[in-house]
Amino acid sequence: MDAPKEEYAVTVKTRYNAKPVPAFVSVKEDGTVLVRFAAPERAVATGQAVVLYDGELVVGGGTITKAIKRMRSD
Repeated sequence: MDAPKEEYAVTVKTRYNAKPVPAFVSVKEDGTVLVRFAAPERAVATGQAVVLYDGELVVGGGTITKAIKRMRSD
């Protein structure tokens, strides 16, 4: 399966008992994935697992290597 060329909407869980929250995912040129939450999320930390869902289907996952408090919109 090829990586998508554009950002796409998913839901994300960073803790097993958390509700999935809306987010946007994009694949960077180096192959890493950027997850951008639709709204600010508390307590997202380096080393946590992240699971990406399309409805009930798991479409990806990994370990958070860098948590950014807030991305600039420019």
